Amino acid sequence: LEQVPKEIFSFEKTLEELYLDANQIEELPKQLFNCQLLHRLSLPDNDLSVLPPAIANLINLRELDVSKNSIQEFPENIKNCKVLAIVEASVNPISKLPDGFTQLLSLTQLYLNDAFLEFLPASFGRLTKLQILELRENQLKMLPKSMHKLMQLDRLDLGSNEFTEVPEVLEQLTGIKELWMDGNKLTVLPP
Repeated sequence: LEQVPKEIFSFEKTLEELYLDANQIEELPKQLFNCQLLHRLSLPDNDLSVLPPAIANLINLRELDVSKNSIQEFPENIKNCKVLAIVEASVNPISKLPDGFTQLLSLTQLYLNDAFLEFLPASFGRLTKLQILELRENQLKMLPKSMHKLMQLDRLDLGSNEFTEVPEVLEQLTGIKELWMDGNKLTVLPP
């Protein structure tokens, strides 16, 4: 498929889950964002380069998978997707997250492996419900101090980044059960 089939939109009042994995879809049509009941949108392994601002219309969206595309950024108004709990956006050339992303206060799982992230927003610690955070294969050198608020964090993957030391803020995250920091440039370990 090179585009979202128009037939889908005859179900726009009832559609709750949409799976269009592994196609060649390059853009998302406006009608898609009229599907108000949509709570799961799965579009991995396509040719998307833009996540349109209209995604903010999907106010019931709980799960979004746009991994393995060519998306460079999230729109600022993604913050309007207030019940979004799981975001899988690995393998995209995303270099930064907008501040609006840190207003996704229902987020429990974030997968942003193999992207181009150099830093996280200073307000990243607002995502206090995060349990799983995967940021493997980016260009991160440090973490924002606000991350000490992520007390529900269970798994943190920072493997294959640019860290030269274990970030101090991790000492405050006492609930972490899995911490991955392999493939970094660590020269010292904390006592």
